[in-house]
Parts: sequence; C-alpha cells; structure tokens
Amino acid sequence: MKNEQILLKKPLVIIFLSVLLGSVLYYLGFNVYSLILVGLFISSLYVFGGRKEILLFSFFIVMSLGINHLYYKVQTKDISNFKVRIRESYYNEYLATYKGRKIYIKGSKLKLDKGREYVINGYFKPEVDKNKGIVGTLEGKYVYGEKEDVVTKLYEYREYLYNRMKSVLSEENAALVSATSFGYVEGLTSEQKDYMKYYGLIHIISVSGFHMALIYKILNKIFDYRITLLICVVYAVFTGASAATLRSLFMIIVLKLGEALYKEYDALSALCFSGIILCLISPYNALDLGFQLSYLATLGIILFNSKLDRFFYKFPKYLREAVAISISPQILTYPILGVTIGYFSLNVVVSNIILMPFFTLIVILGNLLLLLSVWDKLFIITLKVCEFISVIIDGLINLLNHVSIPLIPLEREVMFYYIICFGSFIFVKKGIKAFRKIPLVFFIPVAISIYSPFPKIDIDKNKEIRVSYRGEISKYIVEDNKIKEKDALTGINKRYIDKIPLAKGESYIILSKGLLGIKTPSKEIYCFSINQNNPNYDIIQLNNNERFLVVKNKIIRF
Repeated sequence: MKNEQILLKKPLVIIFLSVLLGSVLYYLGFNVYSLILVGLFISSLYVFGGRKEILLFSFFIVMSLGINHLYYKVQTKDISNFKVRIRESYYNEYLATYKGRKIYIKGSKLKLDKGREYVINGYFKPEVDKNKGIVGTLEGKYVYGEKEDVVTKLYEYREYLYNRMKSVLSEENAALVSATSFGYVEGLTSEQKDYMKYYGLIHIISVSGFHMALIYKILNKIFDYRITLLICVVYAVFTGASAATLRSLFMIIVLKLGEALYKEYDALSALCFSGIILCLISPYNALDLGFQLSYLATLGIILFNSKLDRFFYKFPKYLREAVAISISPQILTYPILGVTIGYFSLNVVVSNIILMPFFTLIVILGNLLLLLSVWDKLFIITLKVCEFISVIIDGLINLLNHVSIPLIPLEREVMFYYIICFGSFIFVKKGIKAFRKIPLVFFIPVAISIYSPFPKIDIDKNKEIRVSYRGEISKYIVEDNKIKEKDALTGINKRYIDKIPLAKGESYIILSKGLLGIKTPSKEIYCFSINQNNPNYDIIQLNNNERFLVVKNKIIRF
C-alpha cells in the first residue's frame, strides 16, 4: 500500500514510461524481447505499485501503440500534390515533414530551401525507417507552389545572421559562434564537431535545454512571464525546435503555470509531462538518440545533482557545483553512450569546469546579436568579443589535448552489466535484498564475453564495423566505398586505408573491389563483402545490426 501511494503521487512517471515502451514495442514488433520488456515492467509495477498502476500502464501503452500505427500508416492514395516543409537538405535529397510525418524528397530538378513550405507534385513511395521516423520517399517532379510564413522568415534570418558573421569573422569562428548561439551547424568543420564530442560539449552546438534555460533566466529578470514565454517559443522555433529544446520549453511552461496556479513545481513530473507530449506528437522521438540523452541527462540532474553537491561539500562552491552538474547527467547517459557510440570520456568534468564559462558567454553574446543586427558598429564589436573568446577556447582546447585522458572503449556487455547493477541497487534500496545476488550471477558470463578468445564483430545500421578481441577494440566504417579507420581511443584521428596485399599476416586492412579484410591477432584474415561477391575469399555479407563470432575459421551469427 505504501509503494502504491508513492507511485500514485507521480502518475506522469508511469504514463511517460508506458508511452515510451509503446514506441519501443512497435519498433521491436511482437517477439520474445517485447514479452520480456512488458513482463519486467509489469513485475516492477506489481512490486512497487499495485492494480491501479498496471491499469494505467495498460491504457497508455495501447494508446502509444495506436499512435505509432497511425503515424506510419500515412494515406497517400490518389494524391499527387504534397504540402511539405523542408527541414534539412542533402544535395539532391531533402528531409521534410508531411502532415506531421518525416519523409525524404528526391528529385534532381528540385531546388528547395530549408524552412520553406512547398506544394510538390510527385509520387509517394512508402519506405518506413523506424530508426529515423521516416514514413516514405516523395519522388518529386516539380514545385506546384510555395509559401512563406513566420517559420520561413525565422530560418531566413538565421541564414542572414550567419552570412553577416562570415563577413566579419573567419569561417571557422563564424561557424562556432552561430552553432553555439542558435544551433546553425551547417558551417562547422568535422574537426570542430569531433572535439565537441570528445570533450562532452556536443550539447553546446545542438541548442539544448542549457540554451533555453539560460535565455529564460535572463529574460525572466527583464520581462513579464507571458512575454518571456512567448519569446522562448519563438526562440525554440528559430533554433530548429529540437527535442532537447522543446523538453526544456515545456518544463518552463509547466513551472510558470504552476506558479500562476499556486502549485508546487515538481521537476520529475514536469520532465515526464514534456516527454509524453513530444512522444504522442512525434512517436519516433522515443528512438531518437538526442531525445534519449536529453531526458536521461535531465533525469540524472534531478536525481543526483543535489546529492553530489552535498558529497563534494568541501570543494569551493563554483567547483562543487560544476563537478556535480557534470557528473550527474553522466550517471544515466553512460550506458546509452556505451551501447550506441562505443566509448566513454572522462574529460567531461574537466572540460565543463574550464570551457563552459566561455561557451556560456558566447551563447549570451551570440543571441544578443539577434537584436544588434540593426546597429552595425555594436554588431561588429560584439562579434569581435565573441572572436576573442573563441581564440581563448581554441587555446584551452590545445592545452587540454596534451593532458586529456583518451576515450575509453566500451563493450556493450559492460553497459548492460552496468544497467543490471544500477537496477539491482534500486531494488535493494527499496528493501528487496534478493537483488544483491543478481550482479554476481551475471559477472562471469559478462567477463567471458568481453575477454573471449574468439574475435567478435559487430556491424551496425551505419555499416560501422567493430572488432573486439580479448578486451581490445578496433572500429572501422564504410564511407563512399572506402574504409575509414576510427581510432577507438581518440575518436578523432581518422585516416583512409586502401591496402591490396591479401597474403595472411601481411596486411591488417584490405580494400579491393568492395572487400574489407580484417586480420585478427590470430593472424587470420577474414574478408567482408560490401555488396560484392567474390568466390576466392571467405566472404561475409554485411548486414545491419548483426554480430557474429569467428571461431576456427567458422562464422557464428547471432
């Protein structure tokens, strides 16, 4: 009864988890994994809640499944003109929205601008990609009509600001300021993106909740809360309305509505409310990595930030708060990063303490440019200050490069074991002592899997090849019919490899007529076909999301 009362006080938590699980089940389909997930969730509700929680869960998981079904079953029969809005452009291919759904648009004769609304004549081909929320591809013939609205004007203004920045600053500095300030990332170089990832600062260039919270905090001191909220909504649209931005916006709206209604603000319920809205409107969000990281990071801050702040009570206030706010998001995002990216950085804490104050200044000054663009002198002076800060950041990054800790490659089994240990810890804290033994039960199988004497090869949906052998990890990626070697320790230095000799023991990477060969430490070369067929080699067809072991020259797929 006590646990049931605790859960009923936060029903939005159950609803959010039910909606998330519904999207995951729709993605997986009805198989053994789906049954395990549902079984675990219902068991947890039974232990910590009761019948009411299970009924609430059942209702919203069915609703979520229905919404996912409706999203992907778009009706386009007998339709030849499609009203779309362009979100991204990739040469002759575009990412757009059609009736709230994501689609690709192809057409060599089409020249479309980002943010603009068009009516395009063409043929729609259903091609569902649940990983990206894509429902199909529109083969466009010609533009039947186009329309400008507020969203179009905001996108055009963003492009205008970036071009003005380029006229004053170097291209790299202009790209850094525009990306940091309002999420215009088109001008960023691959090196800039890489060091952002390496030092855990990628949220700086993707307009996250950090930007929205900072903008709100400043505006709230100047304007009435209604004007502040209106500006925040416009800013969210202006920056691209990412999941992280909308999450922060909805949480701010809940905060202000709570104050207006004299209700106590509950951060966890506000977080779940924003997630429910986003997943019901766009069910593919549940599978989006950015969405997952944003919500897990925020949840980590809500649950652990104050505890860590008290733990480091002997540190000076600024240092204590910086360390706590850097570590708390990592506690929950760590397993997701390990499973999806394959490495973990210990540089996040140091980089946040040293670099974040300077990036914060750029965010403030960069967004001030939105207002100063009509005054040339003030605009240029502010840009020059941003450039000076960028030079400081570059110098600090060069310094950090000499003292930073290399990225730690992670096996997926380690991530799953981390989740098992974390979950067991929660159950033990709730008084269920039997869960103490669960980490011990899984320890030996996980250790054997990691330090297996057989080469283990994973191929993900992006055709990235990950070879693991006795705890050592190598990563390779197929790009434009070439093979890039990805250094698992730095994640930054990449080089093209094109070696032809095929004799065993003479070459560790081979690329010849679409074949990739990997020499394992046992000095055996295994060749992988990239949409090619060659009977002279031991060929393994590259399939997405597949893993296999190489045991005595035999392939074991699983």
